[in-house]
Amino acid sequence: MVESDGSVLNATGSYGVISDPRTKTDFIDARDYTADFMKLRIGTYHSKITGNKQLGLLATDLQKVFPSLVDNIGDLTLADGSTIQECLVDKSTPLIYMLVKVVQEQQKKN
Repeated sequence: MVESDGSVLNATGSYGVISDPRTKTDFIDARDYTADFMKLRIGTYHSKITGNKQLGLLATDLQKVFPSLVDNIGDLTLADGSTIQECLVDKSTPLIYMLVKVVQEQQKKN
C-alpha cells in the first residue's frame, strides 16, 4: 500500500530505497545510536496479516525511542474481518542505517 506521503506499507518489510549519491546533498556522519538501540525489544511473532512467523519489534516500543519512525494509519481491517483501530506501523528502513552506525562505533571501540 502506498500512502499519500510516499510511505510504502507491506506485510513482509522488504522493499528498496533510492540511495544514489546523486540524489543527496549535505551528507554528514550520523551520531552513535548504540544507547537507543539497547532500548528496543526485538522478537519473533506470528503475523495476523500473513500468518507467517516473523522477526520484528513493537511499534509502541519504537515510538518511545524514535517517534518519527512510527505512523498511525488509522483503522486496519484484517482478513478475518476484525478491525484494529489506530493501527501503528514502523518505518524501519532508517533502523538499518542506524544499526550500521552502531556496528561501526562498536568496531572503533574494539
